[in-house]
Formats: sequence, structure tokens, C-alpha cells
Amino acid sequence: MADESRPVASGGDSADKRFEHFPVMADEIVAVVAPVPPGTFIDCTIGGGGHANALLEVCDHLSVVGIDRDPVALEATKARLAAFGDRLVLRRARFDDLPAILDELDTASVSGFLFDLGVSSPQLDWADRGFSYRQNGPLDMRMDQDAPIQAADL
Repeated sequence: MADESRPVASGGDSADKRFEHFPVMADEIVAVVAPVPPGTFIDCTIGGGGHANALLEVCDHLSVVGIDRDPVALEATKARLAAFGDRLVLRRARFDDLPAILDELDTASVSGFLFDLGVSSPQLDWADRGFSYRQNGPLDMRMDQDAPIQAADL
């Protein structure tokens, strides 16, 4: 497991880059989560899948449901964690969609939750995402780039 956040590439737009984010506290998250009872763990901000990868590697007793608003992050996570098969379920959603997702998956109880709030390295480092202070780019700032309102609209 990596111990720092770092972009795969910096600058420009995201079309030619991989979405990769390394969480800074993966070991600490695993230490806290490892003793939870067997079952479903919800990663409410799965992003690039760093925490989920660490949990799935160490905690054989857990499956992970990962949600995120960023379709680029979800596609990267799907590819990165494909080896875990049906132990991982991904949904493009917001936090307030969680009850409907749990109903859809017929999940009556949950072993734990993780909310790693904020933005990820690629969202900050890719100018076209509109979060960067270091590079010129559109004032976008949408986690879900299909959402109708950009920061520039406000």
C-alpha cells in the first residue's frame, strides 16, 4: 500500500491520464476496520479505490459496496479492483442515495462505513476538472461532470 497521495500525471486535461489516487491513511483505516464483524462494508467515497483495495486485501470477511459521484474514478476503481470479483459492488451515486442502494442490494445490515471526504489527487491535478489552483482551466469543480451546474455558473 502506498502512503502518500500522488497524481499519475500533472497538468493538462484528464483524457490522456489514468485516475489513480493513493490514500495517506490506508494502514490506519485497515487497523480500525479489520475487527468489524463479517459482512458488507460501505465505502461512501470510493474514489480511486485505495481504501477499498487495502480492506479487500486484508479483510477476507468483508465485501465492499463503493459509491462515488465521479464516473472517471469509478471506471478506474472497477479496473483496479476487478480481481476481487463479487466482493466489490460499485454504484455511481451520492450519499443520500445510500438507502436506495442498500435496498437494491438487499443489504439489511452493514459492518461499517467510510466517508473519506474531499477531493482526490487527479481532481486537483487535472486542470480540466476545474479544482486546480496551480493551473489554468475551466471553473468547473463538479465531482460528477454530468451534473448540469458548474462552479462558473454560480
